[in-house]
Amino acid sequence: MKKLLISLGVILSVQSGYCQVTEALDKTETRQKSKGHVKGNFYVMPGIGVGTNYGAKMVLPPLLINAEYGFHNMLSVGAMVGYGTAKESSTNWGVGSGHWRYNYFSLASRASFHWGRYIRIPEELDLYGRVALGWRIRSSKWVEDVPTGRADEPGKSADFGLIAGVHAGAKYMLTPALGAYLEIGHDNVSSVQLGVALKL
Repeated sequence: MKKLLISLGVILSVQSGYCQVTEALDKTETRQKSKGHVKGNFYVMPGIGVGTNYGAKMVLPPLLINAEYGFHNMLSVGAMVGYGTAKESSTNWGVGSGHWRYNYFSLASRASFHWGRYIRIPEELDLYGRVALGWRIRSSKWVEDVPTGRADEPGKSADFGLIAGVHAGAKYMLTPALGAYLEIGHDNVSSVQLGVALKL
């Protein structure tokens, strides 16, 4: 009799656990149909970079376009392209002065883990962490402010650099097709990105 009661208790416990898991899966399925990140969704996110990591005075902040596709309810992949300009004054060339003008072009792949569905948040909000890896091309040009009359002043050059970064991000959908996003972290482009999110 005692063994029967124990067996019955185990069965009831397993059944209760199964019901709880089923309920959790139902809630997850409901969330998958929300306005946040969902498998199969494709977003285009134009934005601007704040707090650049160019190492010079910013002239045009990084203008960015991100594309993101959700291939899993927790994961997405995409790409980022960006362009910005900066300058750096110098008086190293005789009695004259001038500045270096830098043009930056960035191209990187990105992958995001959408962890927001693990916690209770509004269905319009998507919280995620992302990593990026790619290349940054920098072209530089010397511009005279005060002519020196020297023939050996620098001209133009170009170099390449690696983009590698980690960001924490949030996307909030104001409508099913339009939202805003914010990403904070570090890479060779900017420390903060903000812009709009367009669901296509």
